[in-house]
Amino acid sequence: MPTEEVVATVPAWVEWAAGLSAPAAVLLSITVLNRDRKARREHQARLVSGWAAEVSPLRTETETGVQITNRTGRSVRVVVRNASDAPIYDFYAWVRHNYAPDAGGMGSHHLHLVPPGESEVWVDWVEIPESGLAGKPFVDLTFKDEYGRRWQRLNDGGLASDRISPEGRMHRVRWVPRRVLQWRLALQYRRAQRRT
Repeated sequence: MPTEEVVATVPAWVEWAAGLSAPAAVLLSITVLNRDRKARREHQARLVSGWAAEVSPLRTETETGVQITNRTGRSVRVVVRNASDAPIYDFYAWVRHNYAPDAGGMGSHHLHLVPPGESEVWVDWVEIPESGLAGKPFVDLTFKDEYGRRWQRLNDGGLASDRISPEGRMHRVRWVPRRVLQWRLALQYRRAQRRT
């Protein structure tokens, strides 16, 4: 049987299915690669967690011996677990009693480095009401991983790019000039179109 006769006997739907399967395979490969890349990027960040272990009256002295005076609020002991093999950097523990936009009384504690293992930090001057969440305030963590990427771990366990620390907020702001530039270029283009 000649080759031309064999090709002519292949049903048209087989050719059509083969034509669709190639782009689908490429799309599936891209999806799997993106998922694997995201998992590699988040590996160390997923191994960092923290929680409020104790809420007590405001301490009179910090870990370094500095007297705490003329302040109100409470002290919260936060346990931080870095289960990775590498330290995390530029660490902040943020403690608050709710997530309302006007919620005051938020306290924070900054460490330059958190080694692997468990660590404790005290967050002072947190305004926590006597009832409700007085025993279990919300704890959010922000930090840099070993590659310098900023992360935030929220009270509910969610992991995202940092948006609550001062450096994380600045990361958001740096895209504004690009948007302004795009807007100005679009405006110049429209004006040039009107002139012609």
